[in-house]
Amino acid sequence: MGKIFASIKLIVLVAVLGSVFYFYNDKVMMVFRSLNQRYLPCKAPIEYALEEFSPEFGLTEQQFLSAVSEAEKIWETPVAKELFMYKEDGYLKINLIYDYRQEATERLKKLGINISTDKVTYDKLSSQYDSMKNSYNFLKTQYEQALSSFNQRKKAYEELVEYWNSRGGAPKGEYEKLNREKEALDALAEKLNQTAEQLNELAKDINALVSIINQMASALNLDATRYNNINGERGEVFQQGLYKSDIGGQEINIYQFEDRAQLVRVLTHEMGHALGLEHSEEPTDIMYKLNEGLTEKLSESDISAIQEKCGI
Repeated sequence: MGKIFASIKLIVLVAVLGSVFYFYNDKVMMVFRSLNQRYLPCKAPIEYALEEFSPEFGLTEQQFLSAVSEAEKIWETPVAKELFMYKEDGYLKINLIYDYRQEATERLKKLGINISTDKVTYDKLSSQYDSMKNSYNFLKTQYEQALSSFNQRKKAYEELVEYWNSRGGAPKGEYEKLNREKEALDALAEKLNQTAEQLNELAKDINALVSIINQMASALNLDATRYNNINGERGEVFQQGLYKSDIGGQEINIYQFEDRAQLVRVLTHEMGHALGLEHSEEPTDIMYKLNEGLTEKLSESDISAIQEKCGI
């Protein structure tokens, strides 16, 4: 009887486990892969796939995957192992996402601003911010004064039109004056619209500059007050990329880069996280905590970290 009861319990347990695996297959596999990467690193390559891809960066999917391939080889060379493998349904999803970060970078390029993370550049950009902000405030004051004058003039015109309409129409001379005034008001409105657009574009340029300045302050560990953007909020300090791993899966999101070399660097940093490497405190490391350095090759510390992770 005891053997029969034990057999029933075993059958029930197998059935329960089978049901869990059937309904939660993806999550179970995710946990299994995480444990495998943690306790048996470098034993099997991490399979990755391209998921979200924004064409606004001006890259083809093949060009982006070429940069990914270059980044993976940077980690594979020191350990002489295949650590990553492209697969169309790979579980590590790599995304190229266009948002305010890359837009800021492209705006600064159009302004002829080249970014390098050093105190001299920071001071230069801070001075440029002050100059642009002063220009914006001056233009805004002029615009507001012109708009106020326009509104008063438009109101007087509308009152005259209403006056003559209530009397069955204006005499010929008055009618022609009203037409000339309407044409003048239309021209002023067009000019005001152009100024408003100019203010809008200048505000976007300033906000892009604010993002970079605040980003540089963090990278340089400066004890500086963060700059505000045009709408009065403190400009965002953004990262170029992000690695995420949770019960929903693993992904690398790439948000911003200036050129291919920087793209490869950001990918290398985030792929280091996918390999289980943590941030470092040394700015010369690929795995430096701010992920905003200029290093494009593994440092001795990076090489030691991946060799230790792989048991070499």
